[in-house]
Amino acid sequence: MNIKKTVKKAINFVLTPRGNVKVSIASISNAHRLENKRIVITGGGSGFGLEMAKKFIKEGAVVLICGRNESKLKIVSEQLGERCLYLKHDVSKVEDSESFLVKATKLLGSIDCLVCNAGISLHECGIENVTIEGYDTQMNILMRANFFLAQAFIKKCNDNRSNRNLLFISSMTGNAPSEIPYGIAKAGISSMVAKLNREHYAKGLRVNAIAPGMSPTELTKSYIDTDDGNMYCNAPCGRYFYPSEIAEVATWLLCDASRIIGGEVITCDGGCTTKNIWH
Repeated sequence: MNIKKTVKKAINFVLTPRGNVKVSIASISNAHRLENKRIVITGGGSGFGLEMAKKFIKEGAVVLICGRNESKLKIVSEQLGERCLYLKHDVSKVEDSESFLVKATKLLGSIDCLVCNAGISLHECGIENVTIEGYDTQMNILMRANFFLAQAFIKKCNDNRSNRNLLFISSMTGNAPSEIPYGIAKAGISSMVAKLNREHYAKGLRVNAIAPGMSPTELTKSYIDTDDGNMYCNAPCGRYFYPSEIAEVATWLLCDASRIIGGEVITCDGGCTTKNIWH
């Protein structure tokens, strides 16, 4: 641990003393819920994407991960084994969305599920800190990229094949009022999920989203530190959430047992953003 990080932890502890929360993760193992499914995950080299790739493979799927860092993807693919393939792809290059899916299909043979997970957050804290460049960068990846990749996938699904899934990884921030690009984009995803599912569920394509609570990932490492195993969070739920916990929910949403679920944003934040009339 470097000196800067140690000093920061000490200051935070003095100013905001932390409780101590240890989390024991429960999982459903080796149920083969995704047997022979072909799944594409954007932003699959780390964070939620990596944990989903691990879990999907354990459940019998063949997974293709994509991202901008080819060397990272290659390492992850080698670690996860022959059922994990990879393609270098920048989701913000929306003009390449259709060609990316063509390449992915050639590698996988077919695509049963697309998980739109790639994201970015600049953590501006308020509208006065948002720059034009920062706004465009975030909206391009969080909204524009997801929109056009979903569009390309839906076009590809017009072949009368049923039982396909489109899953977006949103955020708990999409459930609450927001003045920064990240939250605004995630709220937009929720609206898009509901409409896309209404239009395409009967055609064999289910559309859902997961809205994770605060989790320790590369996107949040500047303000979430759980290196010591303490998952305490000063929030109504009292703790942070592991990316592997989100992967458990994603597995269920993509498996055939959840076919009845469509157009939903499954919030995984321990009830933090639940609307209450009582304090």
